[in-house]
Amino acid sequence: MTDSQPAANIRDVSIAEASALIASEGAGEAGVTVLDVRRPEEFADGHIAGAVNVNVMADDFVDQLADLDPDARYVLHCKSGARSAKALEVLKQRGFTNVAHMNEGFDGWQAAGQPVEQ
Repeated sequence: MTDSQPAANIRDVSIAEASALIASEGAGEAGVTVLDVRRPEEFADGHIAGAVNVNVMADDFVDQLADLDPDARYVLHCKSGARSAKALEVLKQRGFTNVAHMNEGFDGWQAAGQPVEQ
């Protein structure tokens, strides 16, 4: 890393921290992007409002990441945390610098009573 590159801000966050981050910054282009790495069928059954679905199990996962800004802010999750942990390693390798990993996953989000849309 050179002196001109920002330090990476990659961390695990709780459901409450993720919710607060989304609420304070807003979801979408101007705020934080919620990156849901579950299968499209899972995403269609329910997801966090404004989330972007990029299936970590897809053969073209890395190609799909090329469409994302590695310097933008992300909240990353899957169903329970295992697939998103795998995706997080790929994001790190691809130079993403600001990722909050919701390690309790979408199951934890729902269990906490957070809003879901279909």
